[in-house]
Amino acid sequence: KFYKIAAATKLSAAIPISTHPVRKYFQERIGQPAEQDFVFEMFILACISLNAVVIATQHYEQPYGLTVFIVVMNAIFNAIFALEAALKLVAWTPHVYFQDGWNIFDFTIVIISFVSYPIDSLGNVSALRLFRLARLFRMFAKIPALRALFETLILSSSSLINVGSLIFVIFYIYAILGVFLFGRVAWSDGGLSQHANFSTFPAAIITLWRMATGDAWEEIQWGCQIQESSGYCSNSDGNCGYEWAPIYT
Repeated sequence: KFYKIAAATKLSAAIPISTHPVRKYFQERIGQPAEQDFVFEMFILACISLNAVVIATQHYEQPYGLTVFIVVMNAIFNAIFALEAALKLVAWTPHVYFQDGWNIFDFTIVIISFVSYPIDSLGNVSALRLFRLARLFRMFAKIPALRALFETLILSSSSLINVGSLIFVIFYIYAILGVFLFGRVAWSDGGLSQHANFSTFPAAIITLWRMATGDAWEEIQWGCQIQESSGYCSNSDGNCGYEWAPIYT
């Protein structure tokens, strides 16, 4: 199924060789949409990888020289990706170029990258900068195996929604059960607290999520087991836990 989907999602349009010398030259250098030139493809992939490395070098209180370096390198990469889009538009024509969703994605990122420069120059913290990070997703488009895997994941998203719904139902049942069993259990140091308890349904959902991630779940288990001897609860008040609480937790 994986390779069938990979074949189905691959752009198969073939461009006839143009008689125009400029377009013909670009077609020979770039290749067809379904099978681009290996050298050209590897060069763009290397630029994407280097761009990812440059983005990762940014940090808090970085030297001014590093800031200048990042700005210059981002400008260079933006120019390269813009040139890539322009060459493909000339070689393949806009009609064929925009048939592929990944090309539309690439073109959008290039436009947003250039639009963000005037806003950055005003000193504003622009959300448009974040779209530059989306360029890393181009790795999926450039590596066929990753592209097929990503598109397979998108096509199977409906099944993931069903799985998520099943998990939510399980959490819902456990949350209602937790409120019924441990809703009155007293809070204690190292046990149930204002941040982890079963007093209400929303609090129970959050507590169960914490337990599912393994974040100090043993404290919640101990809190559900506290007895009168701990000094935090009283049997007469009915706010002590249960010895069998580990069955639930």
